Amino acid sequence: MSDGEPHPAAQTAVLSYIFALDSEPFTKTIDISITSSRLALMRGIYSENRGQVAVWDWTTGQILLVR
Repeated sequence: MSDGEPHPAAQTAVLSYIFALDSEPFTKTIDISITSSRLALMRGIYSENRGQVAVWDWTTGQILLVR
């Protein structure tokens, strides 16, 4: 990250996912977690006790889970 270059083990420089719009489009929190070759993006929704998550294998760029 310090030099702005993609990680040498990553096949894709940018991972992207667009969460579906819902009745409450405002995000309360966004958490990012990296464990080994997995990267998870978790989105909390205002006024609702639920969220959304997307998980990638950051080395291949493959999306593994969306809920």
